[in-house]
Amino acid sequence: MAEDLTLDTPISKPPITTWRVERLDLNYAPGASTIGIYLIGSDGSHQSYGYSDLNEAGVNTGVATALLSSLNTVNLSVKSLQRRVLERVALDFPESAGSVVGTPF
Repeated sequence: MAEDLTLDTPISKPPITTWRVERLDLNYAPGASTIGIYLIGSDGSHQSYGYSDLNEAGVNTGVATALLSSLNTVNLSVKSLQRRVLERVALDFPESAGSVVGTPF
C-alpha cells in the first residue's frame, strides 16, 4: 500500500478522506524555481499545490529553491519522498491537515 495523507477533517462533498501523491514537478530554474504537487483523492478527484520562488508581487523569496535544495540533500532511506511531500502539504495547507500512513512502495 502506498503512503496516504489521512485528513483530520474529511472533505464532505464528495467525501474525500485521503490524498496520495500522483505526480511531482520539480523545476530548477535559477531565480524562478517551482515545485508542483499533484494529488489524487480517495474518491478519484485531483488537487494540486505548489511552491514558487516568486511571490504574488513578483518578489523572489527563494522558497522553492530552499525546498529543492533541502530535498536534494536529504536522506530518503529514513523517510520516503512521498511521506516528506505529504507531511509538507499537511503542514503548509490547512485544508489538507492530517496524518501520513502506509508504507512506501
